[in-house]
Amino acid sequence: MTEPTDEIPEFILEKLHSYDADTLGVITEHLLGRSTGTDRDLPEDLKPVLVMQDESTLEAIGETADRMSGPDDEPELSGYEGMAQDIIEYVGGELGEDVALSAAQDIEPIELDQDGHVAEIDGSKQLVVEQLADAYLQYAGPAMKKSLSDIAGQYDVEAPVNLSMNPFE
Repeated sequence: MTEPTDEIPEFILEKLHSYDADTLGVITEHLLGRSTGTDRDLPEDLKPVLVMQDESTLEAIGETADRMSGPDDEPELSGYEGMAQDIIEYVGGELGEDVALSAAQDIEPIELDQDGHVAEIDGSKQLVVEQLADAYLQYAGPAMKKSLSDIAGQYDVEAPVNLSMNPFE
């Protein structure tokens, strides 16, 4: 075992640079104790190297892998912001990201960040999500209503009226 250090050997840094963001995420989760799994998900070429490192170096490797993997994919959103984000992402997959973002940007109470994620909804959030759904339903027609209703049903807030699956409508 090597002497405790916070410096990461250069050959380990080179290995980290060769991994994609998902692999770096696995390394981060494992080394920073966030994973309940075994080391079987770690890259095979990294396992023997890690065994020879002290705890502080392993922590430094985990923190470096975390920084290298990039920012978290998306902020965790709840309520109407989360519902709007999920609807935008779903429509982006179905109709194309350009269509989804363009329609969302046309609804002024929805503020998107530079990555196209919902940052904030001003005003009556339920009505704004209803406007968003209406815009997408105009593009895709009623066939998309069931999918958007399923998304809305996953949140602990009242679904917009146009997405309720009331059989009497």
